[in-house]
Amino acid sequence: MANTDSPNILLVITDQQSADAMSSEIGDAHISTPAMDSIASSGLRFTKASCADPLCVPSRTSLFTGRYPHETGVLTNKDIERDVSAFPCLGTIFRDAGFDTGYVGKWHLPYPIDNSATHGFSFRANNICNGADHLNSNKASEFLRERRTAPFFLVASYNNPHNICEWSRGARGSLPDGVINDPPPLDRLPPLKPNWKPQVDEPDTLSLLRRSYHASPAFPVGDFGEREWREYLWAYYRMIECVDGRIAVLLETL
Repeated sequence: MANTDSPNILLVITDQQSADAMSSEIGDAHISTPAMDSIASSGLRFTKASCADPLCVPSRTSLFTGRYPHETGVLTNKDIERDVSAFPCLGTIFRDAGFDTGYVGKWHLPYPIDNSATHGFSFRANNICNGADHLNSNKASEFLRERRTAPFFLVASYNNPHNICEWSRGARGSLPDGVINDPPPLDRLPPLKPNWKPQVDEPDTLSLLRRSYHASPAFPVGDFGEREWREYLWAYYRMIECVDGRIAVLLETL
């Protein structure tokens, strides 16, 4: 059983957000994230941390098991059906320690979502991949407002700014987690990142891999120039601001 002095734990996840994509990191000239900034200013920041994998399901599996992808065998998003029951999930660990457990929002984990015995989350809501960020904070707030005697462990998992992928594919007027308006003129767009071009001495293997990806409609950024990448950054920051607003609602409830 958890000690009554155990802290309540809220784990907030955004999807595909760069570590520096907050106004507390790069200033507020092109992005404003007061909710995220408030968390950063009052806590501990892990400035040398990195994801275990660039893909969603392997990365999330590592986050919730504490194991590398080569250990879990979850190496691609298609491995979401893989049996990882040998690796205890965070939900199970906290549940067994006497916490009330909840998971709201994007799932993308290789645990059967309807079998809480495998993942340990007793309360679950809104567990779809996208198009539901607007429901997350309210569902998470329902969990937070419950009267309880045990501490809680709640995961609030948001999809944005993942929809920058859909934006780059042309779905700009029908994004599932909030429409982004047309970009402003060039002089009002964020500056390019220093590494926006491929490296000069890029190995042939990476060049071929990159070109093969860009040949697919799923990754149509091969012909992006300065304007397109700056518009991309502008839209990306708008998606982050959108999810920051939803986090603000959650923090207010907390």
